[in-house]
Amino acid sequence: MTDFETTVYISNPRGSYPSESVVYNNIAYVLHNGIPLLISSRQLGKQNVAWGLDKKIELLYGSFLFMEKSFPCCSFYPYSFSAAAMHFKTYGNLRLNEIIASSKKAIDGKIVLPCLQPAKLNSIQKQNPSEHINQVRLEDAYVDLSHSPRIPFMELIEQLKLQYDISDTPINPKFVSSVYEKLNASSRYIQIAIHYFINASRLWDEHFLEDAGLNLNLVLEAVVKDFMVENSIKDKKSAIEIMKDTIELPDYHMEFIEELYWARNEFLAHIDDHMFTEMQNINDPDRYCYEHYESISWLLHRYLNIKDAEQTH
Repeated sequence: MTDFETTVYISNPRGSYPSESVVYNNIAYVLHNGIPLLISSRQLGKQNVAWGLDKKIELLYGSFLFMEKSFPCCSFYPYSFSAAAMHFKTYGNLRLNEIIASSKKAIDGKIVLPCLQPAKLNSIQKQNPSEHINQVRLEDAYVDLSHSPRIPFMELIEQLKLQYDISDTPINPKFVSSVYEKLNASSRYIQIAIHYFINASRLWDEHFLEDAGLNLNLVLEAVVKDFMVENSIKDKKSAIEIMKDTIELPDYHMEFIEELYWARNEFLAHIDDHMFTEMQNINDPDRYCYEHYESISWLLHRYLNIKDAEQTH
């Protein structure tokens, strides 16, 4: 018998979230009554699972980004900064659908879960706060409001409903699940590339364009590194030339990738000498961000498909 703990993260209002739910094995994204939930399960008693959990969450984020190439279709704020979290223990088989149903009932106020809210302890609980915290954590289900405003859970939910930005990009749950499956089976360098791609989408959404451009460059670096390893190429320049001949991109996207590669020195690693001039104003994201996001997106799509085809044969 295997026991599990499932955490349901109530997403931070910052960011832009998908309009469709996706459930895949022990991880899920669920939108319920305007509240975006990220759900992940871990095996109780198993050591060193945190890094694996983090990786799965990142890959699920990245899988949604494959729905749109030209602009980020959504922007997931890091789950570690969630507005609140619900915890559920299950004994025996993992019953994720039941947990999703229970979390929805808690959000709707149909069931009341014990709340862990250290900032609102009564006078008796304050005498031994650690004991109270441990008692709540021993419950089979509870809400963690440790980093939330000092208000009741349902009041928090009502406030959050008004704050979320839900993307209008159409989402195909089967496609997202299939991309997640590919990414989960991909090499570590591809997963590193996805991490930086997610960062780029977040930074774009927050209007930190130079930082977004830098992360797009790091995506490119990770893909080149993977290509070098997969093809046993030691020289980076040779790998880049061979990769350009191997991966066919539409329109002028390979040229935009080359421009992005050179822009890291001209704009991203040094100051922009043209800033605050009549010809440019502040920054010039056309040179290292806007078109280049789409080009990097195409590169990830095509490269992942090539690797998947090679593994299939």
